[in-house]
Amino acid sequence: MTTLDNSIGQTIVGFKTGRGGRFFNAGHVSFIGECKISDFTNDLFLQYENQIDIYNKVKGRENLEAKYYECDENDDFSFFEKLGFKIGEKQYFRNGEYPVGLTEKEAESGVGVIDIDGEYDTIACLMLEDCSEAQLQLIVDSEELPGYYASLDVIEYAKEALGLDESEEEEY
Repeated sequence: MTTLDNSIGQTIVGFKTGRGGRFFNAGHVSFIGECKISDFTNDLFLQYENQIDIYNKVKGRENLEAKYYECDENDDFSFFEKLGFKIGEKQYFRNGEYPVGLTEKEAESGVGVIDIDGEYDTIACLMLEDCSEAQLQLIVDSEELPGYYASLDVIEYAKEALGLDESEEEEY
């Protein structure tokens, strides 16, 4: 393996699990490029882990419901924590109700997983150095696909990590 800049291994790359392949089956994984997990949070809601549970327990009680909305607006649920509610950490939700498995800290780091339904719609972003051989092969294969972009350094890193050299590539 030739020596590429070690910082290339710190590049964040993304993969989508969804429908695809010859029979359009679930579980098809494809490389989506150099991206961060936060690039895919626009349609999600960021709220506290147990925020919905708190709302469901206080709804219908005018004074507590008003306090809930005030806490939500100010992003400070310490009032309800004093009452014994566990608020949890901030994470992303689909439709404001269904957790997708991504926390605010992960989104800020760029590395994480958004699992919409467990089978057809999952996005995973990870460091290039943490990719499996199958993921590295998807990156190498993406070089020939239109619409997918990876820098030459990322493709070279994947080829080197797989042990591919120029002579092996030409045999395809």
